[in-house]
Amino acid sequence: MELYGQWPWLAATLCLLLIVGLLYRKRRGQGDHYGAMSKLDLVAEAEILLHYQRYAEAGKLLKVEIDKHPGNLDAKLLMLKVLAKQNMRIEFELLARDVYPQLIESNLLAWEKVAKRGRKLDPANPLYQPHAIEQHA
Repeated sequence: MELYGQWPWLAATLCLLLIVGLLYRKRRGQGDHYGAMSKLDLVAEAEILLHYQRYAEAGKLLKVEIDKHPGNLDAKLLMLKVLAKQNMRIEFELLARDVYPQLIESNLLAWEKVAKRGRKLDPANPLYQPHAIEQHA
């Protein structure tokens, strides 16, 4: 009779082990260095790394995300922040030129933040000057 009372616990334990094994197998089979993360997870993880001033790691994560999803504006904006923190002037300018048309059309506030960081890196660059917006209009 005692053995009969243990069957539900044994069955529950086996089911749990089976589920954990399947999840592990699925995650391992992804072939992605960062596991089964979505684009939001990569950007969120990069934000956390940026908070702890781990700029190089955040940059690598964002590069993976941008390569996979070139239209991910959130990843590009966060990458601009990382590049500014690392004083990577040339890389910052290239990415800023990439997002410029989209931000000018839809999100001037975000462009103003990008331009402000750009002026700190490269004060003479006309791309980051307030008149650059007026010329586009």
